[in-house]
Amino acid sequence: MGLQFPELKCPLCDDIKGADIVEKRNSKAKGLKFLCDYLETDIKNAYAFGDSMNDYEVLQAAGTGIAMGNAVSELKEIADYVTADIEEDGIFKACRYFHLI
Repeated sequence: MGLQFPELKCPLCDDIKGADIVEKRNSKAKGLKFLCDYLETDIKNAYAFGDSMNDYEVLQAAGTGIAMGNAVSELKEIADYVTADIEEDGIFKACRYFHLI
């Protein structure tokens, strides 16, 4: 019988060759919320970028969730916007699209 760790979650990486190990009580979304609270801004004003399942919660939590072109399909489905691949300057292109730069 294998070891069980009920306090952990393991979102799979994009090609199922690995997974991130995270405490269930923590996430990138909670980190973003903490940062927004610290900066005294609403999380609805935040933009989040992601390409893997470890970014799923933060894309949902942010006011604008942006999936990279190379993102897993599940992330693209819940994203507000899909930009170019990371290798094709996707972050820069999304920032220009949203008039952030």
